[in-house]
Amino acid sequence: MGSIARGLYDRWKRLAKKADDNILRFVEEHSGVASKIKTSLSQEEEFDYRSRMNLLEENEVLRATIEERDTQIRGLKLTIEGLEENLRAARAQLTLNEDFTGVRSFDKKLLDILRKPGTHSTEGIIRLLGINHKEQVAIKAVYTQINRLESYGLIKATTRGWAWTG
Repeated sequence: MGSIARGLYDRWKRLAKKADDNILRFVEEHSGVASKIKTSLSQEEEFDYRSRMNLLEENEVLRATIEERDTQIRGLKLTIEGLEENLRAARAQLTLNEDFTGVRSFDKKLLDILRKPGTHSTEGIIRLLGINHKEQVAIKAVYTQINRLESYGLIKATTRGWAWTG
């Protein structure tokens, strides 16, 4: 045994004797091994240690919940799309009503699109408004509003589409 190791051994032996303990137990307690194990075990108890199997089961339940929620979201999106389509059709009927008297209103989204700098094609406008190509009544209402805006001098037709002049 080297002189440094011999010095440590003698010191530990003296301290163990002073603590009324044998050297083996003294070294074990003070080397950090025992305290590291105690700390590790207390953390597992504190933080709700779960086995890999429990985590896999929980993961499976969470995945099923996510899949269920995704299905619900898809259904709600379809419902919203249907309601928006019905709303556009109802507004279009008001726009297309020849017997209407009073102040006609324009679709705010349409005005916002047309007010943006540059030109805007009718197809692009219809796409930005979220109108399906099968919604012929809504498309006709957009054309009617565009024609009215043009007759009021708020927009003008160009070779590339419609431009705001208002």
